[in-house]
Amino acid sequence: MSTSLKNAVIELAYGKSVAFKDARDACLVCTDGALWLTVAGEFRDFLLIKGERLRIGSNGLALIQGLPSASAQLLGTTTR
Repeated sequence: MSTSLKNAVIELAYGKSVAFKDARDACLVCTDGALWLTVAGEFRDFLLIKGERLRIGSNGLALIQGLPSASAQLLGTTTR
């Protein structure tokens, strides 16, 4: 995972998505708006709204996108 995403606020403007990997056990927190999360190796996608959080269970490629916009933060990540 890029260290630039570790604990940084990720702004997801309309139509913007962010991809990352190697984030197993990191916690994704939706800090504003709503976001869509899909992770390779997971059998379903996730919708998070402001204040909700989810532990990422796979090191596969993860993609987040705002619905229509959002901000998020990755907590508890380690660099690999």
